[in-house]
Amino acid sequence: MMKGVESVIFDMDGTLFDSPLDFNAIRKHFAIPLNQGVLESISHMQTLQRQKAEKDLLMFEMRAAEKTILKPGVQSMLAELKAKQLSIGLLTRNARNVVRYVLKKHPQIQFDAVVTRDDGPVKPDPESILSICRKFHADPAKTLCIGDYLYDIIAANEAGSISVFFSDRFGQFPILEPRLHDIPAQIPPYAKNACFIISDISQVLNLIKMFEAEI
Repeated sequence: MMKGVESVIFDMDGTLFDSPLDFNAIRKHFAIPLNQGVLESISHMQTLQRQKAEKDLLMFEMRAAEKTILKPGVQSMLAELKAKQLSIGLLTRNARNVVRYVLKKHPQIQFDAVVTRDDGPVKPDPESILSICRKFHADPAKTLCIGDYLYDIIAANEAGSISVFFSDRFGQFPILEPRLHDIPAQIPPYAKNACFIISDISQVLNLIKMFEAEI
């Protein structure tokens, strides 16, 4: 068991999986402003409107799940994490039934914990991360949290974890530390609040080696 990073928590859509889920189209469907969270907006609707919106959202998610595919390099990266005896979590704002469907389609990958929006507070609430750390008996400060959106970064930072912004949509570059490096202009501004920025999912392994070398 390595002494640096103790556990790794991944976001789902956009991080481990390519998904056609279009959040802007969903916001348009529900007349939600672009700068507001879908789940948060739905939670403030009146009862009947909220119930219908929840059903519609699940429909959007299931349609996208049918076309969701595993990103290149994810399977081998997760296998290496397993070989290092690291605990691996999946944390998503998706519904539990959607996540089960996607994971059933991809039995080649396994997680030690899976937390969905049906399991408690959702990102950006840090409790979503802290609950996984408690299950793993892992120190949040020694937990990598990888995701492709603002909520992933906020949750990780507030949990005291190591926040990692990942995106393969802006070209390839070495691991970046926003406090030390200039950030490419095409990367979303909120990514600057992450501890690290990566453009290839295999760079997770390089990050772990970096922390291992600091011991």
